[in-house]
Amino acid sequence: WGWCGLEGPLVSFALAVESAMLGNELRAERLQTGATQQTVLALAPSLTDDMWVSGGKGTILEGFVYTDGSACATTCCGLGTRTLDTASVNGTSCALNVLADLYTLTNSSLLSGGGTVTLVYSDADTMSLSEEMGIEECTTRCELDDKCKSFMVGFNSTLKQEVADSTCYFFAKNNPFYALRLHREKLDNVDMSTASASTVAAMRVHFGTRSSPFSRLFSAEYGVHVTNDGLNSRDLVPGQGANEQPGLRIDDCMDLCIRNSQCYAILFPACYLLNAAASERIKFAKSLGYGTATGSTSPSDSPPGASTAVFVKQNVEDLVQSVAGITGIFARGGAGRGSATAP
Repeated sequence: WGWCGLEGPLVSFALAVESAMLGNELRAERLQTGATQQTVLALAPSLTDDMWVSGGKGTILEGFVYTDGSACATTCCGLGTRTLDTASVNGTSCALNVLADLYTLTNSSLLSGGGTVTLVYSDADTMSLSEEMGIEECTTRCELDDKCKSFMVGFNSTLKQEVADSTCYFFAKNNPFYALRLHREKLDNVDMSTASASTVAAMRVHFGTRSSPFSRLFSAEYGVHVTNDGLNSRDLVPGQGANEQPGLRIDDCMDLCIRNSQCYAILFPACYLLNAAASERIKFAKSLGYGTATGSTSPSDSPPGASTAVFVKQNVEDLVQSVAGITGIFARGGAGRGSATAP
């Protein structure tokens, strides 16, 4: 990582403590060739229902590829197709969206007769911190990567510094980062799907105040995470990804949620509709004061490893914009190293 002796862009990093980016992390595709029926079956115990690899730092088993000459009665043996980023791989690319899809694959004619497939993983772009690798290396990596807009790291709110043995995750967009829970029980079980605009607007008062949930990348049990296509995300309302229509306001996102009986919370910006289980995870984080103006300063109040901070990249010429409650600036100056602190 470097500019080969050339002067790079002048940037600074705004620090938002007790905050989290909840999607849009940078990812890379990884292929595992020659996977047999036994290979695929052995993966099942390590996968969540939405195909995340347990303990895999955000790794997702997204699909598989089989050669066009393989035996399969229908395309992808009845599973959905997917777009493969690696252009050099020939064959039909298929999706694995939930764990049940994995068992469909293992029982299919592709593998039951001794055939093999290529498994497709999606790995989050990460950098592990250590005594030799500090936060400055994460800053430099994001600074030199045009695709990187921010990075997230484990954070100790009491000491006001990153956790020494944490992991940096890098993001392509600075959204979504806050949540609003809908108290759907207060809608009196009325079907809002066809209600008038004025009736729906009147229900916005049943949303709570905004908060920053834990990230699933740091807390598998209590964290929240969304995807733009709506796949491989336990937290999203089925069939819902990002709603990024031009000019979409927070009120519009609230209305979308109110009209959908399965929606119990929203993430914003970009508007993601969350299910009831995700709403409970948000409620848990908020009950600890995490990500709120009067938030807890004791890391012992949070699940181990769940508390995070976000470093948002910006050109020094740009005005500082509020992202998840920015409380300080991490600036690189001259040839020296910066430090991450927040008042």
